[in-house]
Amino acid sequence: MIELKNVDIHCDDGTDIRQASAVVANGRSLLVYGRDAATRHCLAEALLGLRPVAGGYLTYDGEVLTPAASRYMRRQIGYIPALPPQPQYSLRQMADSLLQLDIHREYRKDSNQLIDIWMAAGISEQHIDAPCETIAATEVTTGMLCLAHWLRKQVVIAEEVADEATAERLREMAAEDSVVIATTANSALADYFDNHINLEELQ
Repeated sequence: MIELKNVDIHCDDGTDIRQASAVVANGRSLLVYGRDAATRHCLAEALLGLRPVAGGYLTYDGEVLTPAASRYMRRQIGYIPALPPQPQYSLRQMADSLLQLDIHREYRKDSNQLIDIWMAAGISEQHIDAPCETIAATEVTTGMLCLAHWLRKQVVIAEEVADEATAERLREMAAEDSVVIATTANSALADYFDNHINLEELQ
């Protein structure tokens, strides 16, 4: 479970998020929306423990997120950024880099399962080995979501969700008992999520 209680955050562009509150239990989802992409990213950074909160508190399973705890907590999170961190990597290379981490070692022997999962999700075999910067952004997002699902991440944070198909996939992940948090510029996607934060009401 993730809880934000009266959270204040100072963003780099000079905007502030004030008094953000929400509780997202396992099996539930939260959509964060607003016009400003930098402010949406600012809240995502706070959820990842990469930006300190200026007021209120943020907890994971009842434990306050502190700099000391945030590194451990990030290991439990499936994070889907707006753009892949290494756009020159293919989906396969991205997965291989994650499988080198000790926390994922149990999945290494079954990595071929992931190829089948990607193809079942509509990603062509050729695109699995193509640089992410050369394939559609929606396909990259689908690939990263499938990877987070396969790694059984109990918390999924997806930035800049842009389409209904991705929102539906996130809803399905929440239904399997994950905590799902997404950011978007498209408030019309709100129906796919259980809870909502409108950042324009908190500035």
